[in-house]
Amino acid sequence: MLGLFSCNVKTRYLDNNKTRVPTDNQVFGNRVLFNSDVLKGIDTDVVYEEIYGYLSQKDNFIPLGKQKNYNTQMQVGYYRFYENGCVNFFILEKDFNAAQQERNINPEYDGSRGVLYQKEGTRKVDLFAIKSYGLKPNYDIITRIIEIKGDSLFEKSMKDPNSVRVYAKRKLSPMASAYTADW
Repeated sequence: MLGLFSCNVKTRYLDNNKTRVPTDNQVFGNRVLFNSDVLKGIDTDVVYEEIYGYLSQKDNFIPLGKQKNYNTQMQVGYYRFYENGCVNFFILEKDFNAAQQERNINPEYDGSRGVLYQKEGTRKVDLFAIKSYGLKPNYDIITRIIEIKGDSLFEKSMKDPNSVRVYAKRKLSPMASAYTADW
């Protein structure tokens, strides 16, 4: 099923019949800024699971204090990166099992689609995702800044640059590892 959103980008539903993705991948214009150097330090054989957040200065990832706000919600964010610069962002149950992983980490079943790139020395992810809700969800490109330190991924939203979310590596099942992305 195809649909339109505010920027006149045609969309289709993924297999879960909830998530919309663009039918024309030209919506990811910053894909041209991807090169394999951007993947340095990013493990493409895992997902990165949201663990906690903290406040930082607007222009860096340095914490303003020692307080960490651990995510106690039943659902958390997960990033999956691919060798070709494609990215998936999933909202899934915390501590999901292998069977759930194999279904939900499938990019044809669920997850916001995006691309990884570097601009002016900063690593960024553009995601095609819900930006706001009106009578219907409004989709747009949402840009996030990421930084990798060891086994952790640090993420800032351009909308809220003082808030940092921290993600830790989580192993994928062999089946979930086999999925590919081509947007």
